[in-house]
Amino acid sequence: MNTDGTDQQRLTNQPEGACQPEWSPDGQKLLFVSSCNRKAGEYAQGAIYVMNADGTNVQTCITKIGGVYDASWSDSGIAFTHLENNTSHIYVASDVASGCGSPNIISAPRSKDSQPSWSSGGERLVFENTSRAGRPTIYWMFKDGTFAGSSPNQVTRDQDAVAPAWQPGGNYIAYVANSQIWVVLWDKVGFGTRQLTAKGPNDDPKWSPDGQWMTFESWRDNANHDIYIMTSGGSLQTRLTDDPAADYHPAWRP
Repeated sequence: MNTDGTDQQRLTNQPEGACQPEWSPDGQKLLFVSSCNRKAGEYAQGAIYVMNADGTNVQTCITKIGGVYDASWSDSGIAFTHLENNTSHIYVASDVASGCGSPNIISAPRSKDSQPSWSSGGERLVFENTSRAGRPTIYWMFKDGTFAGSSPNQVTRDQDAVAPAWQPGGNYIAYVANSQIWVVLWDKVGFGTRQLTAKGPNDDPKWSPDGQWMTFESWRDNANHDIYIMTSGGSLQTRLTDDPAADYHPAWRP
């Protein structure tokens, strides 16, 4: 759809549902996860597919026993979550020419990582971890899974933080805590957070390609689960969709 909610076009017709769309860096392809017939935190039967921007030529991209989901695409490849034996790890398929390739694990063996999001240029990733701080916390690491020190640096602290999204061309990380959307600088170790929304619940913030706007999910005021838009500072919060069914997992085309 357009950024004002008009001209909505259906792109997929998967019998088992399609979710978590993510654009290629050049905006010519789109990947998605299936099967997923509802919004969920994990997709144990999920595989990653890729197709043309108009929905044609759907191809299987990445499959692994246990499920793959949470894909993020950059010039460094496709980062995603793999759920194996009820433990989530982050992998990267770095064969950018094909868009898929043979994925390699970059999470530490005992680290429960998920929800990767690339920095501009694809040198770093932010991600959610549930095994280090005793609560859902966002950290960052380099694209090969290494850290600046002996362990990854925190991006959030003293919050149950999920759904990280790195600002394109910028230094802010958007995330969700207490069903509200927040931002924080990626290298301030969790200090200086700023809350953007007051109404909620909200989820899954995604930056515009220029980093000046953000889409997100909300089901505030007892309304439907719909897609909203706001400025990067949290102003002009506007509802874009009004379908009776749940609308979720927004993604901006580069």
